[in-house]
Amino acid sequence: MLRYNVPQGMRRGSIEHRLFLTLMCAINYQRDINQLWKAGIKTYEDLGTNWLFFPNIVIKKDFKDIINAMKVYKLSKKTIKDAKIWYTICSSLSKFYESDPLNVIKSADYDAIKLYRLKSDPKFKKRFPYLTGGKIYPYWIKLLYEEAKVNIKNIETIPLPVDVHVARATIISGMIYGKFEGNLYLIKPLIQDFWKHVFKEKFHSNLFYPLQMDNPLWYLSRYGSVSYTHLT
Repeated sequence: MLRYNVPQGMRRGSIEHRLFLTLMCAINYQRDINQLWKAGIKTYEDLGTNWLFFPNIVIKKDFKDIINAMKVYKLSKKTIKDAKIWYTICSSLSKFYESDPLNVIKSADYDAIKLYRLKSDPKFKKRFPYLTGGKIYPYWIKLLYEEAKVNIKNIETIPLPVDVHVARATIISGMIYGKFEGNLYLIKPLIQDFWKHVFKEKFHSNLFYPLQMDNPLWYLSRYGSVSYTHLT
């Protein structure tokens, strides 16, 4: 299972850590998370590419420099697309949030309910492409809360993001059952309601909010005994 190690020279919970988590989340699509994380750490630890994680420097760079720097340790998979996402988010953080993701949280009064609603705001979505995706956005909040130790209240209100792995693991482990044909998004509300109920009833002393189940279910589906199940 992935351990969210911090690069050398970075203090966990610092502004640098928050920037690292935010920018890494934004390009975490169609990627091997372990490879992506290793690439991010190497990019940060190299003084020649370290500047990528500082918005005020990024926005002053030529776009080709951003592309080339993201190539060094294979931080980017889709070269131009990833560089555009990276630059746009750095520009938004610099212009609107004093280059600190914590100020995004502050703008929502440290409230997960208000923070979650932001992802549907057209202006916010434009400022933070891909980060505001249905799967990535809750994942980003989770990392800030768990890894950067940002104090976000009402974290239990954020629904578990459902992808094919979360759905597969939930079904095959017998958490929900019955006949089903079609796209997994048709049963997405059912899966989210189930996990909401689990945490509401506090069936386990170490379970406090649905986002805690994201990684365990993903890994159970990807590497466990339920990987044979077919869902679209």
